[in-house]
Amino acid sequence: MNSDTRTVIILAVIFIALVGAFLFQTTRLQEETAQTISQNPTPEASLVFPSISESQIRAIQLRDPASGNAFTMSRGPEGDWRGGTVSELIDQTGASYIARTLVLLPYYRRFEAETDNLSRYGFDSDGGEFVISFITTDGEQHSVVIGGDAVTGSIPGFYGLVDDRPEMYVLEASSISFLLAEYLNPPLLETAGSP
Repeated sequence: MNSDTRTVIILAVIFIALVGAFLFQTTRLQEETAQTISQNPTPEASLVFPSISESQIRAIQLRDPASGNAFTMSRGPEGDWRGGTVSELIDQTGASYIARTLVLLPYYRRFEAETDNLSRYGFDSDGGEFVISFITTDGEQHSVVIGGDAVTGSIPGFYGLVDDRPEMYVLEASSISFLLAEYLNPPLLETAGSP
């Protein structure tokens, strides 16, 4: 056997050993992941406002209670979204995403909160960290006041108070983060006179 053949055989044996070790580790990792998931299942989410549809929302306000700043949008006579002032043009797709997020706003848990100690959930004397309000076409007013971070199992969330309901909600973090991002960077279109 010449040295080239011997080298090829050695490399083939090493390659087979590496593939075997990779398959063994992958199988073991899949088994551990399946076991972890079965021991810590993801909690099922429910909707905060299950009976409200996107078309029923007439106006939305995203507000920072600390600064008092807000982004407001409402539906025009034809159902299109408009900004809080006449000169604000709204990206209709972005506005629809905001309304749809409210309609599909999920929570993982709700419980009776210690009302005499709301600071433990991230609420101070001025209220929460962020307020989401909306009015429906039949005049119902709804609000969600967002408090501090909450974790349900391995799922990140935020504590929230909804309308005048007595329960504390654990709301899905990604939905609240999306609404906060929209508040910080509203879906406004540039007008002809803007830079």
